[in-house]
Amino acid sequence: MAQALQPRLVSPRIIHRAFAAEKEVIKRLQAVILLGGSLSRNSLSTATGRSILDLPVASDRCIFDCWRDQLERFASSYSIDSLTTRLIIDRRASEPQLSRSEGAVNLSVEHDPQTYRGTAGILRDVSIDYDDDDYIVVASAAQILLEPMDKLVRELVSKASDISLIVHDDGTPCGLMLIRCGCLREIPAIGYIDLKEQALPEIAKLYGVHVIRRCRASGLPIRAREDYIKALRAYRRLLAGNGDHCLEEDCHPLFKIVEDGAFVNPASRLHDSVVLSSGRVEGESVLFRSIVGQRGVVRHKTLVDRIITGIE
Repeated sequence: MAQALQPRLVSPRIIHRAFAAEKEVIKRLQAVILLGGSLSRNSLSTATGRSILDLPVASDRCIFDCWRDQLERFASSYSIDSLTTRLIIDRRASEPQLSRSEGAVNLSVEHDPQTYRGTAGILRDVSIDYDDDDYIVVASAAQILLEPMDKLVRELVSKASDISLIVHDDGTPCGLMLIRCGCLREIPAIGYIDLKEQALPEIAKLYGVHVIRRCRASGLPIRAREDYIKALRAYRRLLAGNGDHCLEEDCHPLFKIVEDGAFVNPASRLHDSVVLSSGRVEGESVLFRSIVGQRGVVRHKTLVDRIITGIE
């Protein structure tokens, strides 16, 4: 008879080394860099007149409030009294309406140091004053994380590479990385350099790059109306404790959001739809997966998959 497999015991020495390495990385962590890009110029923010981070996830909460909760939890998990968080946006973009300081999160909103630099160029520029052995956590700002940030960062830290990043098998873009600043010195000081297509392959020739594969997305990017609606559905499922099924598609509406200052006739119905402040939904209108902008007016209509910016 085959001998039963015995569980492998992890040496206390290995556990101690892993803990010490994690502690050292967090000690050398200089900032969380939120890459905002052109927060005011994609199709969704152009149509709504809002930065992506200012879009609501509830009548009194916005996407950046989700980030602030994640950052506060991360700081608390690692006993960080003041967590430097730098939101980097395009030079020509207007700043989102965010409160700068609250709790342990020390937020600054900055424009790209140079124009047309690409993600890799921006990271090289914003990290220039950090030491080679300092670390930064880099995240795409226009997303809603589906897992706790402290858990994701702990997973990145555990690999102790020069760059650790999360990759999703379902094709959802990577939204979180841990980078040792020294490897960013290889990026040219001028010109446009993309991180994934140009810089990472070159950095990997000289430094350690560790990829953590996930079968499902750890965060959902928000660029267009359909992304926003999908992310809101996932967010509502998480709040309801259904995180394991947050990406399932079904026909049951999960939310309606009506900001302060908006008007919705009680006879109207909203299915997975958002009405921004000053927007109006009149009569017996029915909205499916739609957004009513601040100047949008819906008059007794049924609308599906729309952004309403004028009178309908």
